[in-house]
Amino acid sequence: MTFDAKINRYDRWLIWLLRVAGAFILLSIPAIFLPDRWMAHIHEYLGLGQLPQVAIVSYMARSLSAMYALLGVFTIAFSWDVRRYAPIISIWAYLHIVMGVLIFQIDVWSGMPWYWTYMEGPPVGAAGPLVLWLQYASARCDR
Repeated sequence: MTFDAKINRYDRWLIWLLRVAGAFILLSIPAIFLPDRWMAHIHEYLGLGQLPQVAIVSYMARSLSAMYALLGVFTIAFSWDVRRYAPIISIWAYLHIVMGVLIFQIDVWSGMPWYWTYMEGPPVGAAGPLVLWLQYASARCDR
């Protein structure tokens, strides 16, 4: 979407937020291709213990990273026209609220370190209300 008279400052903030979020999510791409021993080293470096060397662990780590990358691409694509994709962006926002709570709980149940738990779920969950507020403010601004 070009920055023309049809979009307001809230749309601009929403575009920026979606693009930054999408770019951040795309940081998962290298993990798809990391050698197993690098993954094991990073796992130990983060204080998570020894990474099990079984097929399912490698499969889950790589496929989850690929799914994150897919989400990142769609997030950036939605930013191209925030008015046209508004209904989908709203769904994205609500799902991020749910996913943030769910990821936080999974991290707690799994015994992940505090820094991991608080740097994963809460930012994901916080993106949802922020996006919804920007959509609401944009709609009010147009009245």
